[in-house]
Amino acid sequence: MSSANPQVTAATPHVIAPGQELIETDPDPTDEAHRYIGRITTLAGITGTGTLTSVAADKYFVLTAAHVIYDEITGQPVTQANFTPAFNNGTVPNLSAAPYGVFQFGRAQLWVHPEYRPGAKLRYDYGVMLLTDPPGEDLDSPPVMGAIAPGVDGVTVYGYSTIADGNPGGSSGSKLFDNGNGLAIYNASVGPGSSGAPVRQLGRLDTIVAVNTFGDPLMDLNMGPLLTDEAIETITAWVTAH
Repeated sequence: MSSANPQVTAATPHVIAPGQELIETDPDPTDEAHRYIGRITTLAGITGTGTLTSVAADKYFVLTAAHVIYDEITGQPVTQANFTPAFNNGTVPNLSAAPYGVFQFGRAQLWVHPEYRPGAKLRYDYGVMLLTDPPGEDLDSPPVMGAIAPGVDGVTVYGYSTIADGNPGGSSGSKLFDNGNGLAIYNASVGPGSSGAPVRQLGRLDTIVAVNTFGDPLMDLNMGPLLTDEAIETITAWVTAH
């Protein structure tokens, strides 16, 4: 297999939780709550979602699901991935499809948790795309990573679901909890393409508490690795070392 055309894990099917708000297309993906979220594409044609964030003033990166940027053939990240913040599929009037440009990453700028394996160890299904330059003034105050805040009702997942024809959009739900084994469980509706999307609490959109990765059709719930202290420390250590 040529390294120019790597094969990666296809996104795991997700659940549209019955009775919950379905995915709604966002008419303004450049607003403050959403402009840091963008579409990821790889050379293999895999698409997913990522969120620009940082661990220091000069250490910006895109947080996503490991399986979006993972090459099963080599067991390494893919050779190239692109991130387009606030990508809108050319459907928002008077707005560029790539209002903040397209950021390109090579394999050396990509990282997945060393314990991640496709279909296993799902608590480690998160990855990083490291920016080598600051993203610009319009993207200089991204959301941060953090834990679920107790007493905050509601959850939202925002990304690039094929259910919304690849447009940016999101949904909300009433359930969000820690399963005690490193995973967030929630009932916001998602779809393929939403892999890597940020999971955030309503009223607290400046904090990413988990990364959307997969669903359980029997439970009618969606799930993803929590940004625990351990996860944040692991991500921070890699980012600051590169």
